[in-house]
Amino acid sequence: LIKHQIRGVVVVEEEGGKLAGVVSDYDLLGVGSVDLFTDRMGSIFPKPKEEYSTFKQMRKFDLKRGAETVGEVMTKKPISIAMSATLNEAISTLVQKKVARLPVIDSFDRCVGVLTRGRVIEAMIQMRKNKALGQLKNHALGI
Repeated sequence: LIKHQIRGVVVVEEEGGKLAGVVSDYDLLGVGSVDLFTDRMGSIFPKPKEEYSTFKQMRKFDLKRGAETVGEVMTKKPISIAMSATLNEAISTLVQKKVARLPVIDSFDRCVGVLTRGRVIEAMIQMRKNKALGQLKNHALGI
């Protein structure tokens, strides 16, 4: 992730290329967090005044401590999107599900790409530029 300056990767099954999961920089935080949460090892209940969402995230990190394989760290059954989905559907999914990337799958559940928030933003900017250029062209031509 660091070498290629990316924040996450998809994980596919060795045979068939079906989507198995995703690994993000956020997932990897738990691997090295052995000393960060030692006071809550084995705790199955939130501490008093602790937000439940914070507790859930800390438990998630705790479960990934000491992981040695991608399979142990990855988020299984990630939110994905069909290759035939529209850009609006992709944007809606990214926003509603609060995810940074969407694996793009074909009709055989094989991962054929990844759509990130950054790429969506780039596409939206390009669409606006194209629309503005079209309007300028129409104005220049008197249309």
